Amino acid sequence: MELFNEINSFIKRSKLELSIFKLLLLYHKSSEDILCYDVILEVTSKIESDLVIYSKEKSEALYNTIDNDFVTLKELYEEFKKEVYPYFPVKGVMLLSVLPKTDVDKIYNFLVRYLEFEESKGLDALVFQIYKTLMYFPSEEYRNSVKDFLSQTIITSDRLESVMASIKQHKKDLKNEGLEASYIELLAMYFNYLCKEFRHV
Repeated sequence: MELFNEINSFIKRSKLELSIFKLLLLYHKSSEDILCYDVILEVTSKIESDLVIYSKEKSEALYNTIDNDFVTLKELYEEFKKEVYPYFPVKGVMLLSVLPKTDVDKIYNFLVRYLEFEESKGLDALVFQIYKTLMYFPSEEYRNSVKDFLSQTIITSDRLESVMASIKQHKKDLKNEGLEASYIELLAMYFNYLCKEFRHV
């Protein structure tokens, strides 16, 4: 049953990656890559269904089918990453890969709506969202320090990265629904900004 443990472990581990794949396809709409994503979903579903059947009737043929499908599934994941990830900034993919799956799903849901109405607001919209998120922090001193930092000079990618890291660090101990929702929107807009900047390079 070592194979089945490996499959279960892989499927659990890869749920975050699957959410990331889905989000990336909002920006990279290649028909081949969309097909690859759809096949990943199909093969995963087929493996899960076959595992249930195998638990009731131990068939060697079914075992071999599951084994072969699992090899295919792992290859599909690697293929998707190899084909799609180079279209995105490393910082953007890293940002998503350290989040819980639920947050990536929330970012996806926000971006579906945001990209529909987004014009070239880019940086202005992102800075506005930073200020909006800061309003949930109780420390006026902290809020003002970030605003001063942003207003001192031209806003560069490094400056934005510093602000994002600072907000992430300072929100760790704060439990506030409004802050969490605003922060998800901020992450989504920051990811969108990174993608747009990456394409301009």
